[in-house]
Amino acid sequence: MLVANLVFLFFVVLLPFPTALLGDGDSATATIIYALAIIATAASSLGLWWSAERDDVIAPHGRRWGRGKYYGVTAVILGFLPSLPLALVAPEWARISWVLVVPLGLVADRLEARRR
Repeated sequence: MLVANLVFLFFVVLLPFPTALLGDGDSATATIIYALAIIATAASSLGLWWSAERDDVIAPHGRRWGRGKYYGVTAVILGFLPSLPLALVAPEWARISWVLVVPLGLVADRLEARRR
């Protein structure tokens, strides 16, 4: 659990760097680095929850809540993945594709509500 937490915090602390890169220009490299940072942060968050469940750190009612949040984190990952190859062709369209997170998040909310 400690290692999972440190990995998650590493990616959180790393976020200002790709954000600054993205703010400096419209390059494909900056877009890809930012998307990868968001994906890595979301994936490490998922790993942290999984590790907490595996190590019995979370109470049973917290586990239900946490498992429901898996859908939301997966929506973020799936929303940013298409932007990686798209950034090579058109970086501005790749950034627009990040809006996919919104409908995927709505689907995730419905799946979470159905699971309850």
